[in-house]
Amino acid sequence: MPLSSIVTLDLRNGSVVAEAGVGSGSLSHSILRAVFPKGMLYAYDVDSCRLDSVQLDFDRHGFSSTTKLQQRDVCIDGFGLEQCVDAVFLDLPTPWLAVASAKKAMKNGVPCRFGSFSPCIEQVQQTCNTLRELGFLDIVTMDLCQRVLRVEEAVLDKPMGKDSSEHDQHGASELIVTADKQGMKVQKRKWTYLVPNQRQQPAHSGYISSHYIEQQSLAHKFVAMVSVQS
Repeated sequence: MPLSSIVTLDLRNGSVVAEAGVGSGSLSHSILRAVFPKGMLYAYDVDSCRLDSVQLDFDRHGFSSTTKLQQRDVCIDGFGLEQCVDAVFLDLPTPWLAVASAKKAMKNGVPCRFGSFSPCIEQVQQTCNTLRELGFLDIVTMDLCQRVLRVEEAVLDKPMGKDSSEHDQHGASELIVTADKQGMKVQKRKWTYLVPNQRQQPAHSGYISSHYIEQQSLAHKFVAMVSVQS
């Protein structure tokens, strides 16, 4: 799960979060580290075995007092919460079915955020359409493409003039002394640069979308994090 999933939720000590689709609890731990010790995580999953395993991890890592786990299909039964959470994050096959309940769970009068992770663009489109139908406005989406980069080095002739000192200042290169074919000492510049790994294609593309909604004459901000398979 991308780190952006946490960043877009704008979590801090004391935040209250509802997460559906806990899985192994990896993202749950990241959320808890952000909201601990005054915050709370309401975690949901349809698989009781997963919840039992995650609960053991929470107890082992000292998070038992800031978590409440429940076996529940939020797409059918909702979150069972009303106006008490600052953020909601979904990792579900049909996240759009839980949007209405997520909105109901969010606090009134304060900025709240919404996030969803999906493997298919069709899921993303359906979720955003549902958000729009429920009054979310000004939707902005940013694409986050994951790439693997290699660090390479190259030795070139020393560049002259103003650019030389500027590159030294930014640490992009360094001067070295070497010998030419006649054995004469010459100054060259060793450059360090990044090269994309062409043999490995991106596994996922991430999309960060911002949404605004007017509710009871108070502006609420929701941010969605969604990911699609490339």
